[in-house]
Amino acid sequence: MVFQWCMIQTINQIVNLNVVQKIILCVMGLLLAHEVSSQCCSAGNPVGGTSNVGTVPKGTLRASSFFRHSFSDTYYTGSEKSELQGTKANFNYLGFVGAYGIVPRLTVEAELGIYLNKTRTSDIFPKENAWGLSNAVTSLKYAIWKDKVREWEVTAGAGVRFPFTRELKYAEAGYPLSVDVQPSTGATGFVGQVFLYKGFLPKGWRLFMLERFETNAVNDIGYQFGKANYLSMFISRNINVHWTGILQFRYEWRSQDHREDILMASTGGNVVYAAPQVNLKIAQKWNLSILAEMPIIRNYNLAQLGTKYALSISVMREFDLSKKDKSLIPN
Repeated sequence: MVFQWCMIQTINQIVNLNVVQKIILCVMGLLLAHEVSSQCCSAGNPVGGTSNVGTVPKGTLRASSFFRHSFSDTYYTGSEKSELQGTKANFNYLGFVGAYGIVPRLTVEAELGIYLNKTRTSDIFPKENAWGLSNAVTSLKYAIWKDKVREWEVTAGAGVRFPFTRELKYAEAGYPLSVDVQPSTGATGFVGQVFLYKGFLPKGWRLFMLERFETNAVNDIGYQFGKANYLSMFISRNINVHWTGILQFRYEWRSQDHREDILMASTGGNVVYAAPQVNLKIAQKWNLSILAEMPIIRNYNLAQLGTKYALSISVMREFDLSKKDKSLIPN
């Protein structure tokens, strides 16, 4: 009922937007509708939690870093466990996100990261392992509608993703490692996102919705990762002055990859994740978050190695660079 009421209020407020704001919102809505009705799978930078969301005030720098560990050990065909097993995979990823408020409603954001390792072992095939820089994303976010009094925000953003390197990683024997183990997509891409926030601060509650979609160009070896669409719903509750509890549900829809225009059948699918998270505010300056994530619903195309669990830890702080005598914007 609370979510339905929020959506009704959102619609009522959109009616009051000016023409430019309505046009921007409609364009983003059409882009999202196209992604949902057509396709989805991209090897991109892993999701790091809730730190890269809305805009920041003018002259404010929001800096965050996160570490993510992911583990997989089971093949699935559709939603069922496959007969063929014996493969394990894991990665450890370190990511960084920086956002700066150019003007009151416009924020520029940069994402980058490095895989400390991407490893796959098998009972049949040789072990594969690689590390290296992944992709970077530069984007702009505009707050179409932001009402601090009534605690509403609708933000749209778009950006470009590019690889730090297009070179393949090779095994010691001299052959190129599998696409799944390569740290980078090796191709440019487009990223778009829409963020919705509604706060109930007197009661200690917050609701978030973040939708992000990604497309990829063809890389130098003729491989094109499929498109991806991520829809995340967050509900947070203040436990006390320092602690906040967050529950996230994320839906990922990935399309199938292509190699030299040939469809890669065992790629793409749909997965729903549940991710409880706790956030600790330290000295009103730092935000430390810990997140655990597990798939609760999955449906892959043919047989694929599915994620078993993922763990993340992130730290974030905001700095007010517009005043020399003030280095922090309290949350």
